[in-house]
Amino acid sequence: MKHRRSFAVELKRQIVEELLSGMSTPAQLTRRHEISSGLLYHWKEQYAKGRFNNEPSKEAAFEDRIRQLEQLVAAWPVPLERLTIIGYSMGGLLARSACEHARETGQRWLASLRDMIFIGTPHDGSPLERAGNRIDRVLGRSPYTVALSRLGKMRSAGITDLGHANLCDSDWQGQDRFHSRRGVRKAMPLPESVHCRAIAGTLSKHLRLSATRLAGDGLVPVSSALGRHPDPQRNLGLAESDCMIAYARNHLDLLDSAEVFEQIRVWLDDASPGSDLRIPWSESFS
Repeated sequence: MKHRRSFAVELKRQIVEELLSGMSTPAQLTRRHEISSGLLYHWKEQYAKGRFNNEPSKEAAFEDRIRQLEQLVAAWPVPLERLTIIGYSMGGLLARSACEHARETGQRWLASLRDMIFIGTPHDGSPLERAGNRIDRVLGRSPYTVALSRLGKMRSAGITDLGHANLCDSDWQGQDRFHSRRGVRKAMPLPESVHCRAIAGTLSKHLRLSATRLAGDGLVPVSSALGRHPDPQRNLGLAESDCMIAYARNHLDLLDSAEVFEQIRVWLDDASPGSDLRIPWSESFS
């Protein structure tokens, strides 16, 4: 009778993370650990669900967050008249993606959404992450630097999404997240009947075109944060009155800036509904 091997949860997690990081190929892992490819991909599916003492995949976490929002709106003690989502950085992209998901699935909370405010959101991605991606590809071409390339590829999917401004499943499914694909992502308009506004940071003390275009807040360019793009399909078309530039502010400064808070307060004080729900939506890059 063939003895059935058992594997510790930590070992399964280590093997899957090595696969996802690109440090080893499926063939290398199956040979090294003497496991079948079917078992390896079964572990990969379990990992995505958070079964190996790890955080669930970004897809599972995203869907869970949307379910919580739908439940919160349904359980609100009085009729909800106004829902506001404030998205910081990648949280703004998640909010846009959530709106599209809600529209496609008929979720009720979208009907209550009146305002979305984006703070330092990379609507057109981040050149800093894309530059890191290019360096990884160059390092991977030489046998002497390939190990450094593999180390770079251990950064998370959230970081690579930051570079490409992914909004929906088709932007990344079946794609190598470390290969350039800026023109692949789907152009997604802002949700209808929702008043959207954007706040960008710049390291410059005074507005200068070169500093604005190249530096931004140190991570996200001003044009990306304000949704400005030469392609009309990707340009968010926000009015000047719905945009703010915070000077001498880096990406993290935007989180606790009194100037930013005051602008948000002014924007949202124009209505006083009976029931007002404001939700901050952020996303870690780790």
